[in-house]
Amino acid sequence: MFHGISLHLMPWSQAIVNGIVKYAYPAEGQMDTTVLLFREENLAELGESFPVSYRQHADVLAALSVYEPRAVFVDFAFIDPRSPEDLALLGRAICDLNKRGKVPVYLAAPPSGKGPDDGKRVNPPLLECAEAVNAQMDVERGVSGVLTYANGGGQPEFRWTPAFAMYDARARIEARPRLLPQDTQPMEIIWGNLVSSLNEKWMHCSSEGAFRHLFNMLRENPLASKRTCPHTNTISVVHLLGPYDDVVRDAVRGKAVFYGGSFQMVGDHVGSPVFDDLPGVYLHAMAYDNLVIF
Repeated sequence: MFHGISLHLMPWSQAIVNGIVKYAYPAEGQMDTTVLLFREENLAELGESFPVSYRQHADVLAALSVYEPRAVFVDFAFIDPRSPEDLALLGRAICDLNKRGKVPVYLAAPPSGKGPDDGKRVNPPLLECAEAVNAQMDVERGVSGVLTYANGGGQPEFRWTPAFAMYDARARIEARPRLLPQDTQPMEIIWGNLVSSLNEKWMHCSSEGAFRHLFNMLRENPLASKRTCPHTNTISVVHLLGPYDDVVRDAVRGKAVFYGGSFQMVGDHVGSPVFDDLPGVYLHAMAYDNLVIF
């Protein structure tokens, strides 16, 4: 037996599976999902610094409410001490977005473990019109980049993970049976590989070309060359905060919106067998996409 052969074969099997998925993965989930991304360069454009102020988050959520999303997950941990004025401002923005329960809003809660932020709670004033969800991610499984996405957890009470919570909100609006923890289980993420025309309009999506891609695959491994633009439709906070835009409206209205950040000094990134390293919010968005499809 060749020692470690599975580690050599797994990337190739993953590449083959994703090569097939590229042509077979349906578009329904992609059409129902949008990532709202606070990018590193947006800080300078908005005169902000990291961590982003609660006032700026309030402005983003206020602008988001104008475009009427169906449900919103916020992938920022609002656990650090802030002034009562800032908490009240952000709390009002969340309640305005929630529209008295018509638009479910979910906030990322820290896991219960041994990390520096583990066990901390979301600032209580922000949960008046929102629900905390368990945003902890599993580690990569082997070199193939296959990730296991949990259905929920937390102590002392069960909390859905963001994708399951957002899918439950979809089922609620469509008057379908609600999800129950005992009827769900963790799942392995299948990364859709569809082209997003929205992302191609403003992201750098150029490819090295087929021959360069083949060369990198043979020289290193089949996962060496990855796509630069994600499968999930994406807009930035600068797009959202600008003048009213029909493109932004089409990307947000009636959609499941995942609001997260992409900052260089923050390690919230996820490895994918299809794309370059992505901000962690894309894992939740892709898991939701999987739930819609399957």
